[in-house]
Parts: sequence; C-alpha cells; structure tokens
Amino acid sequence: WAEHTRAAWEQRLDRLDAEVLALARTLATADVLEDVRRETSEELAAFRGTMAADAFAATFERATARHLRERLGLPVIAFS
Repeated sequence: WAEHTRAAWEQRLDRLDAEVLALARTLATADVLEDVRRETSEELAAFRGTMAADAFAATFERATARHLRERLGLPVIAFS
C-alpha cells in the first residue's frame, strides 16, 4: 500500500513540476527564452555531432528546462 501511495505522489508531483515548467515557458519573455536556448546550444555544441538526433533533442530539452529553472529561480518539484 505504501508503495502505491508513494508512486501516486511521485506521479502527481511530476505532473505539477511539468505544469510549473510549462507555465514558466509561457510567462517568460522572448528575450529570456532566446537567452536560455542560446546558453543550451553553447553548452551542448560539442555533442551535437556525436549523438543521435532524438537523443540530442531530448538532452537539449532537459538542459533548456534546467537553464530556465535556474534563470527564474524555480525548484524541481519531486518526491525525495
């Protein structure tokens, strides 16, 4: 029972975290989003040619989210 409850909370927190990040993307200015994407591109430039396109896209998305969180001072909402 406890595992089910924990799993349910983890799923709920994952959804809330995704909602916060989506809202941040919606409310962030175009300049902030452009800066975050540029920072991510610079950070991952060395890996672009060495990763499969889908793996690079997923990595780029995660890194962009991390940079946006850092820029806006947003926490990761997770069960720890």
